[in-house]
Amino acid sequence: MGPIANFIIALVVAGVTIAGGSLAWPRLTNQPPPKLLKEVRSVVIKTQVGEQTANVLGVTDEKNVKPINLGTVAAGALGEVKTAVQNRVQAIIVGNAVNQLHQQFEKLSPAQKTQIQEIICQPLEKK
Repeated sequence: MGPIANFIIALVVAGVTIAGGSLAWPRLTNQPPPKLLKEVRSVVIKTQVGEQTANVLGVTDEKNVKPINLGTVAAGALGEVKTAVQNRVQAIIVGNAVNQLHQQFEKLSPAQKTQIQEIICQPLEKK
């Protein structure tokens, strides 16, 4: 791409970022928005996309918006990542253990294999 296309893309990204930031500001902080963001918000909120985005973010009425506690959100996300990692590690460990058992089983003599199969496949006795 040429420099003009890069400039246009950068300009569009910057515009979307500023428009999104102007709408999301009340959800991110209790501080009043800078003058530039107020002006951008007043224009963006009048568009159909801006109005829909404000509805999704829950910022149509700035006075009743409660900011998101980013610490709580980050802690929740970190907890979910931790659980996902633990589950994946457990799956890897079990898979490796099964592979090692299979490799060891394949190295046994036919008589030893039969003996292990009989032990594993033996029905449980009722007590």
